[in-house]
Amino acid sequence: ALTVVDYTDYTPLPSLVSSSSMVHPSKPHEVDRFKHLESQRYINPHKSFTYRVHGYEAAVGPVKGAKGGNKKEQGSRARGHVLLKSERPNCVTILSLVRDACSRMPNGEG
Repeated sequence: ALTVVDYTDYTPLPSLVSSSSMVHPSKPHEVDRFKHLESQRYINPHKSFTYRVHGYEAAVGPVKGAKGGNKKEQGSRARGHVLLKSERPNCVTILSLVRDACSRMPNGEG
């Protein structure tokens, strides 16, 4: 038999770490800083990285499937994608970027 669960009265648990940070449009200097941080993150994608943006820190884990020092992987090209630059490390995918973006959401909501 199929059991139907009603989640209309569900309230999420409170955040373990709260901040007053809110998502807002980025200023040009913030965009430049983020681009620099993102390039630093993908220099060593097999290691954890801490973004320091908008007055708080957000740690992200290693990129799934990235291997450090693998000559074969370094020489292979990234698959083409309309939204991504072609001259990027092959471990930079939409999935890896979305994972990082979720990790950087305020109050650990990602």
